[in-house]
Amino acid sequence: FRKSVQDLIESRLRAIVAGVAAAEVTVYENTFSSRASIADLRKIEGGKECKRRWAKREEELSVEIKKGAVTCEFATPVRGDSPGPDHHLEVQATVSNEVPKSLRDKVFVSISVRNNQSARYELRIVPGTRAWEVRRQPEAQGFPLTGSEQTIAGLGKVNRLSLQAFGDSITAAVNGKKLVDGMPDSGAAEVEGRRTTIAFGTDGDAKERIGARFDDLRVRIPSP
Repeated sequence: FRKSVQDLIESRLRAIVAGVAAAEVTVYENTFSSRASIADLRKIEGGKECKRRWAKREEELSVEIKKGAVTCEFATPVRGDSPGPDHHLEVQATVSNEVPKSLRDKVFVSISVRNNQSARYELRIVPGTRAWEVRRQPEAQGFPLTGSEQTIAGLGKVNRLSLQAFGDSITAAVNGKKLVDGMPDSGAAEVEGRRTTIAFGTDGDAKERIGARFDDLRVRIPSP
């Protein structure tokens, strides 16, 4: 009896410790409720072929690709004070259902943490095929992780992307479904970027305008 009570106490203590370790603090949130809110994001890729605007009725960030094989990438205001910061990025993304059939397996939305010109962890989904990837730059054994997940909503529907890099542990999820759960990366120190970003792009050559919308953007860090 004493042993069972002790085991129960130890189990509860472990649960409390785990809960404390998992606690997070939101350091940035953007619900795009005003036109001014879209100015928080800085374009770092895409150039003139990417156009952003405030979708007033939906109160969302609208991103449009005019033509070509382009990635429209935007950095949030959250930037680490040192290389390889612990960040958890979440956003809602909806790719327009007006994407041509020829591009439906090539149009994606993505989020990244520890991002710079030569480094990042990235979660990318292709709503048209329900495919996903977790990428790492620089490349390393075990990456990219790929798969197909029915939880990923199709074109014209909302997907919630989540990517967390805490220490050497990587977790990625879509619509609450974990695709990668605490995967260790022994070379995590190589991924030394400081930015958090969201992106909309196509690997195919768009002949006409295609678009996506973003909402409920949040960046969290481990609770002190």
